[in-house]
Amino acid sequence: MKVSTSYDYTFVFIAGIQSWSYFFEGAQQHAIQHFSSRGQTVQTYSLFPYGVMDGMDLPARKKALWKQIAQVRKDYRNGSFGGAYVANEIKKRYQNGGKLVLIGHSGGGVAAVWAAIRLLEETQIEVELIVQIGSPKIIPKRLSHKTAVLKAAGKWGDPITYTKPWSFRSPFLQVKIPYDPKLRGMRLHAGYFNTNRWSLPSQNVTTNLDETMCQIYKWVERTS
Repeated sequence: MKVSTSYDYTFVFIAGIQSWSYFFEGAQQHAIQHFSSRGQTVQTYSLFPYGVMDGMDLPARKKALWKQIAQVRKDYRNGSFGGAYVANEIKKRYQNGGKLVLIGHSGGGVAAVWAAIRLLEETQIEVELIVQIGSPKIIPKRLSHKTAVLKAAGKWGDPITYTKPWSFRSPFLQVKIPYDPKLRGMRLHAGYFNTNRWSLPSQNVTTNLDETMCQIYKWVERTS
């Protein structure tokens, strides 16, 4: 299906491993409401290059997880699996849909940067910004100027963000922000879009979803 040309932005949310199909629903609605309140339009859709866990029992999920881990590790080198999948989906769906922003969580951040390279090499579709959220440190040199990294602050932070040295070059934007202190380790890694309410040191009440999306909007405005 071709995309309407009336959008100001297209946000593509890209999942990593061990994800469910509803993972980005709150983020997509958040983006739509944000831009609508400013008189702008955004198209959003979510991609799951490594598959989803919907409908699987525990043994099936464990088997699928090992397969997904192998696929992400393969993508560390050249994005031949997830990157190719995401690029092909964008080719099918995107047509003058405004500024294109790729938002990848975990292994989805790896797929996002390689998808952007494929789009650059194979089409005239230009990616405005790539946001890696809690992702392994994979940033091709030619896209470092378009890549922003978001990860959790704190003594230990998000363990996935330490799983690989920076590939080639650091991003042009990198921010550590506080998240719900009740979430630690892998629960924190899975919780960037969590909607549970908690209080900042300023006593303002927020959610992980609000903190994540507001940082993305700041970056989008900076690059626009």
